[in-house]
Amino acid sequence: MKTLLKFSADYCTPCKQLSKILEGLTLEGINLQEIDIEENLDLVKQWGIRSVPTLILLDEDAKELKRHTGSLSAVALMQFLGEPPMTEPWKETW
Repeated sequence: MKTLLKFSADYCTPCKQLSKILEGLTLEGINLQEIDIEENLDLVKQWGIRSVPTLILLDEDAKELKRHTGSLSAVALMQFLGEPPMTEPWKETW
């Protein structure tokens, strides 16, 4: 199973927006791990996080497949995850 690491912070507005989008999606075959950068400094250092939100998609062997820093729309997030985009993504996020 793939893993999606989501690095964020409580004070980060784009992180909150991304969380709302993720809540509206069904992530089949993907294990979501939300990581607060202020509580997990060791992981921030390990993964080289410099800005939030940062998404890192890992394969089954925990090897990094791809990374994105910054906000994403629902369609862009689905493309990042390798899923076909939804026909009406705004319905999932409202």
